[in-house]
Amino acid sequence: MPANVTPEYLKAEDTYKSAKTPKEKLAALELMLST
Repeated sequence: MPANVTPEYLKAEDTYKSAKTPKEKLAALELMLST
């Protein structure tokens, strides 16, 4: 099912996918949840 997400969410998702450390992943997930 397609999701209606914002460009900010998509950018945060890209950041999450490229994150190397757990801290970077957590920060990206928090950003994804806030958008």
